[in-house]
This record gives sequence, C-alpha cells and structure tokens, in this order.
Amino acid sequence: MKQSEVQFPQEVTNDGVQIVKELMHEWASRTSCDGSGDALMSDDLSPDTQLTELRRCVEDFEPRITNNEWLQTLFASL
Repeated sequence: MKQSEVQFPQEVTNDGVQIVKELMHEWASRTSCDGSGDALMSDDLSPDTQLTELRRCVEDFEPRITNNEWLQTLFASL
C-alpha cells in the first residue's frame, strides 16, 4: 500500500486539520502588520522573515504535530 493510500480514523484527521488551522492562524498573527491574525502578510516583512517565523511556529506546535499520525505522514511527504 502506498503512503497516499493510508487511511486514518476521522478523529485523527480532524484533529490534524485543527492543529494546522491553529498553526497557520498563529503564524498569520505573528506576521500580520496589525497583529490581528488576518491571513494577509505584512509587506514590511521579507519572505525570509516570514519563513523564519513559520519555522518558529512549527517548532512551537511540534509536540502536537508529533502526536498526530496523520500530520506526521503529511509532513513526511513534503
């Protein structure tokens, strides 16, 4: 069975999706110009700065990511 064919319980997938949503919201709040958390990134931040902040967010969320089998599979496929 290919990795893309692995099935996970709906609860595991839903939890993983929620973690990703929270991670992206946190990243947006750290990189938005007014701190509102809107998805629009500040033009004042360079792509390198935004990437650095994304990496920090992933590090902050790592325990939750590690505990979710679906996310482990997702990140391993990147």
